[in-house]
Amino acid sequence: MKKPNSNHLFIFQCLIFLFTIFMVQSCGPKEKDDIKPTPVNPKPDPEPEIEQKEFSYKISKDFNIEFSEYLKGIKVKDLQENDVVKHFGNRLTYIKPDSLYIKEDSLSVFSHKMPKQSFKIKWENDFLQIFDQKNNQWKNWAKRDPKDSVITINISFYKKTILNEERSNLTLGQVYGFMDKKTMLDSDAKNNSELIWMSRNYIFNLIKKK
Repeated sequence: MKKPNSNHLFIFQCLIFLFTIFMVQSCGPKEKDDIKPTPVNPKPDPEPEIEQKEFSYKISKDFNIEFSEYLKGIKVKDLQENDVVKHFGNRLTYIKPDSLYIKEDSLSVFSHKMPKQSFKIKWENDFLQIFDQKNNQWKNWAKRDPKDSVITINISFYKKTILNEERSNLTLGQVYGFMDKKTMLDSDAKNNSELIWMSRNYIFNLIKKK
């Protein structure tokens, strides 16, 4: 029997070895560069909230939070609603605001009996402040609820009489904003002073915003 040629055997073994290496590489793990990550759909950016800058309000009710008489700086009695005309005439009817319009940093106040009034405003937390040009300062005038649905504004009315040996004086007026009545009281014993003080709240409901 003829023995196989050693050269042929060596070549055959080399081919088997190369084939085995090829099969191992073909079945092995892929290179990192060949592995493509699973695509992830990005979440859409949330739509930006639109800041409301224009508000319209209409009055719903008004009422006194204080209506009192003071003599020589001392409170002597509380007054009633039917005393309003006696001390202030029709002043409340003319002053009473009917609607408000707020746009950015301006406030317009409308009344059936009075011309439109305009104020420069800013917000400090939930307090609406108007700029007092006479005293060059900001002062609180109104307060809003956290949802902007209700605004409460305050107007103080006063009638002050001073009578002494030198003079007699009567002053009538109103102040927009939360005023401290102590600035109007007179405790001087020489002055027979009387102060009628009324602080009144006006409640406005939101009817439109954009």
